[in-house]
Amino acid sequence: MRYFLFLGLIVCYLLVWFIFFKPFKYEVRPSVQESVVFYDFLYRSFAIDGSSFVLQGKKGVKRSKEIEVIQPIAYRNGEKITAQKGIFHQDKNSIDLFDKIVYLGKEYTLKSSKAHYDISSEILSIDSPFVIESDRYTIFGKELKVNKKLGRIWSKKVKAIIKSEE
Repeated sequence: MRYFLFLGLIVCYLLVWFIFFKPFKYEVRPSVQESVVFYDFLYRSFAIDGSSFVLQGKKGVKRSKEIEVIQPIAYRNGEKITAQKGIFHQDKNSIDLFDKIVYLGKEYTLKSSKAHYDISSEILSIDSPFVIESDRYTIFGKELKVNKKLGRIWSKKVKAIIKSEE
């Protein structure tokens, strides 16, 4: 009986000590670990006008509001964008592309190292040097903004080489 009384007093002492003195420090913070990892995945979204956007990649890491994609390939209306890395923002419905970006359009091929593509408004923005190649011309420039819905292209510091049809 004395043995149980002694153990009970030790447990009560430790309980009071833990409650009032708080010997352990702890901090609650959000996790920075990867949420979900996908391998060889496919993401598809449809617009009201019937067009679709398809994003596929070798590896994807889903976080709270974005998916980091390794070697993304994006398809939209017969056009294709590839890169080494991309970050797809689900809340903004856009994708940031990095390293070796190639845009294969119906009329031309665009190459750059950094781009932002807004899927809903179909605007491709490039803040780094770029090259546009076609059968008829080659264009070099610094910044580019392509609005596919309006059919307009804005650029800065452009140099063009126009090929003759001889």
